[in-house]
Amino acid sequence: ILQRIYCMNIITSPENIQIKNAAALKQKKFRDKNNLFLIEGIRLVETALQSNASIRDCFYLPTILENNRAATLIEQLSQRENCFLHEITTASLQKLTDTDSPQGIIAVVQKNTAALDENLLSNKPAPAMIILDHLQDPGNLGTIIRTADAAGIDAVILTKGTVDVFSPKVVRSTMGSLFHLPIVTG
Repeated sequence: ILQRIYCMNIITSPENIQIKNAAALKQKKFRDKNNLFLIEGIRLVETALQSNASIRDCFYLPTILENNRAATLIEQLSQRENCFLHEITTASLQKLTDTDSPQGIIAVVQKNTAALDENLLSNKPAPAMIILDHLQDPGNLGTIIRTADAAGIDAVILTKGTVDVFSPKVVRSTMGSLFHLPIVTG
């Protein structure tokens, strides 16, 4: 009964257009075209919600509601405007995820990149920034962003040619720091 209260849409086929559109976000060209990206797992979705990220869609397995933390998260998402909840099957989840053992929840989030302007530079008298030039390893980028967040860095600047900060592996390896720190791309 609990899952029916929060579910706005039940998707039973991995060929559903909403699943296909969300799965397309695993590719950079679709992330850029739609200005959206995927996040996966309870912790990342919680962090996005706490950071007021614009969560557009949330796809979840009904079994995740047996977890109190996940059930609370789904309840909170159901109260947000413009966030659509979709109960899905394991086959649909497998189409969306690129991890071996997914937690059963994936969200589509609006990209939020910062601009390198006087507002970013005027937050502090001497802002501390990290500039990454042509960094190619997604795990390393995520680790640097996570470390920068912990160290109190004011912004991370990624030059053209650096791995996409919104790729699934980078997003996972930031462990949510992506939502705490201004990131300038290009």
